[in-house]
Amino acid sequence: MKPKLTTPTKLTGAIAGALVAAAASALPPLDAELVVSGLRQPLFATHVQGDERHLLVLERTGKLKVVDIITSQTRATPALDLSSLVRLEGDGGVLGAAVAPGTGPSRALYIYYTSGAPGASPSATATLARYTLDVATLVAAPASAQIILQYNRPRIGHNGGWIGFSPVDGYLYISLGDGGSAGTLDPTNASQTTSGMVFQGKVLRIDPAADAFASDPNRNYTIPADNPFVGTANDAEIWAYGLRNPWRCSFDRATGDLWVADVGEDAYEEVNIIPAGAGGGNYGWRCMEGPDCTGADPCPCPPSIAPSLTYNHDLGLSITGGYVYSGQLLPGLVGTYIFADFQLPKLFAYTPGGSLQNLTPDIEPQPVTSPRVLANLAAFGEDSRGEIYFMDFFNGRLFKIVPQLVVPPPGCYADINNDGGVDGTDIEFFFVAWAGSETAADTNEDGGVDGSDVETFFIQWSAGGC
Repeated sequence: MKPKLTTPTKLTGAIAGALVAAAASALPPLDAELVVSGLRQPLFATHVQGDERHLLVLERTGKLKVVDIITSQTRATPALDLSSLVRLEGDGGVLGAAVAPGTGPSRALYIYYTSGAPGASPSATATLARYTLDVATLVAAPASAQIILQYNRPRIGHNGGWIGFSPVDGYLYISLGDGGSAGTLDPTNASQTTSGMVFQGKVLRIDPAADAFASDPNRNYTIPADNPFVGTANDAEIWAYGLRNPWRCSFDRATGDLWVADVGEDAYEEVNIIPAGAGGGNYGWRCMEGPDCTGADPCPCPPSIAPSLTYNHDLGLSITGGYVYSGQLLPGLVGTYIFADFQLPKLFAYTPGGSLQNLTPDIEPQPVTSPRVLANLAAFGEDSRGEIYFMDFFNGRLFKIVPQLVVPPPGCYADINNDGGVDGTDIEFFFVAWAGSETAADTNEDGGVDGSDVETFFIQWSAGGC
């Protein structure tokens, strides 16, 4: 089934400013909590289903690090080290990671990376591989590697490389860039080519749990029967096409919709929402950039599916896709898409239907610190509970999005999130403040934050308030 044409939210110039200003009070005030630093070019963070203590943080240079989000410590031993395999030229590296849902002592860990001899040619080998991850130790055995998909990319630009499992159908989705670079306008028209295993500029959908290509060592998966191009002359792996440089993607846990942030050429950044089950759509590139026709030949302008959100380069220059919030710390944020701009230090919240809010004033302290909190936001991550994290690429830092804590009235700390009720959310708010030695956690008002404050808080909380 092809999704219907939709009208995008187009934010340009004064219109963008007005929408951002109008939404300024719509969401709860946010803050950023530093979890760890010392990472090396972090590009993604994921988790093992059911593990509420750890994040697996992907470094472009080859390692999958284990971060304890309770103690804010990074383990010395990575979950996996592919440094010796990775080609880093262009947009290459270790670019995607996904842990298969399930239970048991081990899980399938999927990694997407580029390889090949540096400088040997303008092309690179793209590999999707599976490893066995021990749930208890969070270490994957390198010897367990199995190639799921391997193919040649003629150019080393615009790799994309995000991978993730749908919460609705359980299949693995892979988003891939067009292979071009700034100013090239997808020179091979890869994004609009749907046959010949030209996977650039696409979202693929496969089932890696079985192998329908036993004679092909580079294709070890099956194709879902309801993929849109099954039984046609087009490549059956394709779920969507017409993308430039999808960076990054995520699933809405509540709906299964796939959110695709696509980096623009020189005019627009865009967000495309692919509804769950709605494959086969053409999202425009290289014929369209945002709402405008590029004039590339040969190109029909439209038809293609318009992005849900576009903004021009007055507002941002290089979009970084995030997540639809589904956590518990910020109930007023549930259902809102959080994303950023890589080149400009900005964090945004978008609600489908047109509401866009610039969260930068909430997060960035004044006066601005060095390095900035919102510096080089290359990726987001999500923990088991749906809380959202963002990563500073060049400074190697991982932050968690948390509520801004308001110091309660003296002697009254049970309703620490100040929402008028005393419930489990207040416990989470308290421990966020307590872990950071915030004034809001000094419940016994002795000028320090320690174990006695925990006791004081729970006495009030158990009584239902002050």
